[in-house]
Amino acid sequence: MVIFENLKQLENARVKMMKAKPELDLIMFGCYKVYGSKGNEYQVTCKIDGSGKRLVFCSCEEKFPRKLNHACYHIAAALSLHLYLCEGRCLAFGFKGDEAYWLKKL
Repeated sequence: MVIFENLKQLENARVKMMKAKPELDLIMFGCYKVYGSKGNEYQVTCKIDGSGKRLVFCSCEEKFPRKLNHACYHIAAALSLHLYLCEGRCLAFGFKGDEAYWLKKL
């Protein structure tokens, strides 16, 4: 799990993501399927908890445990798409709700 606070957290994961160039599928807004470098499928979920923290979960943690707030490249890939979709929704429907909250303080 990653408590997402800013884009700087993703620097190392983004470098690996750019090399691996994973494919993504949108399952539904906030839920993405990412195909790893060896063809494995991982599910990444982006949500906001009750206290307002932006949380990102990746199913690869089940196989490869990480320290809290260390993002894998699956998270970096899915979060890139998620933020893009948030921006589009905000432009289309106005800056309100969870979409706008994801874009705050980046």
